[in-house]
Amino acid sequence: MVPCPLLLCIGLSYSFCSPARCKHTGGMKDPKDDAEEEDVSLPASGSHFKPEHKSEVLRILNEAKTGGEEAHAAGKLDFKKVRDILEEYQEQGVLLRTVLPEFAGLIVDCFWERALQDKDQVLQHFGNADIASLLSCKVEAEDEDDPKTYLHEVAVLAYVLAKVVGPKNLISHLPHDVRQFEYAFYYLMWSMANHAARTWEIRYFLMLWMTNIVLVPFDISSIDSNQHDTLSLTQLLIEVAQHCLERPGKVRDVGALFVARLLTRPDLSNSPHLPAFLKWCTKRLEVTDDDTATFGQVGALSAIAGVLKFGKRDELINHLDLISTTLTLNHLLETKNMLLSKNLVKAVQRLGLCYLKPRVVTWRYQRGMRSLLDNLHGKQARSETGSAGAQEAPLMDEFAPLELEPIVGVLLEALKNQDTIVRWSAAKGVGRIAARLDKPDADDVVNAVLALFELYEDSNGWHGGCLALAELARRGLLLPALFEKIIPVTLQALRYEVCKGTFSVGRHVRDAGCYVCWAFARAYAPADIASYAESMSASLLAAACFDKEISVRRAAAAAFQECIGRLGNFPHGIDIVTKADYFTLSNRKRAYLQIATVIAAYDVRYHNHFAKFLVENRLAHYDKEIRQLAAEALGELSGAEDADGAIIAQHLPKLLKVALSTGSGDVRHGAVLGIAEVVRVSPEKLTAEVKEDIIQLMPRIEGARLYRGRGGEYIRMAVLRLIETISMTGMELPTQSK
Repeated sequence: MVPCPLLLCIGLSYSFCSPARCKHTGGMKDPKDDAEEEDVSLPASGSHFKPEHKSEVLRILNEAKTGGEEAHAAGKLDFKKVRDILEEYQEQGVLLRTVLPEFAGLIVDCFWERALQDKDQVLQHFGNADIASLLSCKVEAEDEDDPKTYLHEVAVLAYVLAKVVGPKNLISHLPHDVRQFEYAFYYLMWSMANHAARTWEIRYFLMLWMTNIVLVPFDISSIDSNQHDTLSLTQLLIEVAQHCLERPGKVRDVGALFVARLLTRPDLSNSPHLPAFLKWCTKRLEVTDDDTATFGQVGALSAIAGVLKFGKRDELINHLDLISTTLTLNHLLETKNMLLSKNLVKAVQRLGLCYLKPRVVTWRYQRGMRSLLDNLHGKQARSETGSAGAQEAPLMDEFAPLELEPIVGVLLEALKNQDTIVRWSAAKGVGRIAARLDKPDADDVVNAVLALFELYEDSNGWHGGCLALAELARRGLLLPALFEKIIPVTLQALRYEVCKGTFSVGRHVRDAGCYVCWAFARAYAPADIASYAESMSASLLAAACFDKEISVRRAAAAAFQECIGRLGNFPHGIDIVTKADYFTLSNRKRAYLQIATVIAAYDVRYHNHFAKFLVENRLAHYDKEIRQLAAEALGELSGAEDADGAIIAQHLPKLLKVALSTGSGDVRHGAVLGIAEVVRVSPEKLTAEVKEDIIQLMPRIEGARLYRGRGGEYIRMAVLRLIETISMTGMELPTQSK
């Protein structure tokens, strides 16, 4: 029977480096923040949408549907309570999936019934002859403190719901009755001309709804009732979308989705609307001397990305050269604007996919059948297909077009972008395009990614490189022959940290390194990882116990748990998973002094790796509190080994030399603290020669004048701690020292 810890190791393995988790810049966090890390309870919403919340929301929405604007004017509708309930599930929007159809249906009913009351005004609004006059009506500014109208309150609920569950999830639950198509659009135009800027939620919801209605399986010309004589309904739809794309805000984002779905409809595939729209986008993107043009450029790029996503390759192939020329403009590639860079990367990667035919390459790695139960019992019979990716297959199915080279270059350069979300998007683009390339071309892409792990590259390049490796691994594009290059780089990323004055960068790199390990566990067979299992497991556990940041400790633990469940060849995996998990590693001091000691007791290989990691990395850390914790942890580890163990026989003599070095004061401080804690815990294991060296250490430091200068205060504190531990243990000194 499968033990219960298996459920733990799979259930707590969460997705790494999502945009929400990758917002870290790698900056230093105050060590005192760990005092608050003990509170690791789950959000109040728990694991399901609470029945009392559901009944309360349905009650208020039903009252709004029956009472309408009169009930709102009388103060009987508590819309704020509905918003508060929904926002409570902001981090767990998936819990609303079961109630989403009911909520969305009631909100639409409330909105539609009120909107129909303005039908006469809406239809009268379309007597003007040109689109500019329809959209440029001046509206008196409203005070932000003015109470919201009933229609605005309902639209705000729709926006909050979209924010919690995601716009795409909400769209699929909105009605798509063709009879609502035309009036919903006309009401959108009327709202754009007659509602104040602060009521943007009304336009957002209408545009979101139109995104679903526009997919009706009827020719749009058959729906057009010619309310506006000079422009067809399709032209009006495109003009309104362009109007939204040029203005900042959430309406622009959903407007891009709307126009992309509109222009890729089957009945518009051969129409002149798509070429005209692409030229409009090109004109906006070529502007370089207007700061406000950025708003329209973000919308244009988002719309192009949507067209390339939803359109059919055969229909877009004739427009790719125009799009490629536009997307590779120098001022776009050099921009520092995050939104502009993100949408540019999305558009570029989808452009590259359009140049390549959809296919499953024959050379990719294929793991074959997988059995979690076999992994736990150490069976490898079902992993015989693990090397299927290396089977003989044609290396060149077809040549990649020349136009693809600058596209891949843009994505590789974006892996070093200053913004995390841009690097994340570029990494996914590299993986998607490489999945359609022949092996020689894909190898060139992999080598270009590995080139990011150079010493001269900054933390952004390392982070983007790790994300790209993870995406390539998930798709089976990294063959086992490359592991000897990739895995050492990945393990180095788990330790990446660069001190810059009073803070350090590298948290996001270490987090991404955990993501690479997680991806390897899901993609490859245990036999292919076996030769690297020891180093991977020890490095992940060192990160889980000794990393400064709580997010990295938890990410390393989750990656280790995934490896246990998927690979099953990490030493003492299940036993360790029960000790080191999401909750127990939340407190830094407990992770250093308790969890690490328990893990080291399972296997001498873990013990030796931990000792080496502490001596070479943590005792030389820039943060004084980390050095103190590392010294205490080293002392605890020394108490669990014999007199000829690694700490006493190898690392202690090394620390005695480092304590007298002329390098950084932080390094000497950590070395003296490490010696002091070993003396406190294991005085009986020290030889007479080592004791003599420890006693002579203090006058030697004085003779080298290391008590003075920068860091001298820390050295004096460490030496005092050493004297204290010698006194506490009653260590018997050699006669000469007495």
